[in-house]
Amino acid sequence: MSMNYFVYILRNESGRFYIGVSEDVEVRLKQHNEGISKWTAKYRPWEIVWSREFESLGEARKYENQLNK
Repeated sequence: MSMNYFVYILRNESGRFYIGVSEDVEVRLKQHNEGISKWTAKYRPWEIVWSREFESLGEARKYENQLNK
C-alpha cells in the first residue's frame, strides 16, 4: 500500500499563509493550532484553505517548493 502526501496551505486571521506537506492534513492542522510547530505557534489560529494530494513525498516536496517561490 502506497502512502499519499498532501501539500496544504493554511491561513490565519490576519491573512498570513503557511505552506506545508503532510500525510494527514487534519492531524497536522491540529498540531499547528496546538503550538507544536514553532514557526506557526505565534500566528495561531490556522485554517486549511487548500490542499492537493500527491503519490510520493518527492512530488509533494517539489510542488511545495514551487509554491514557496
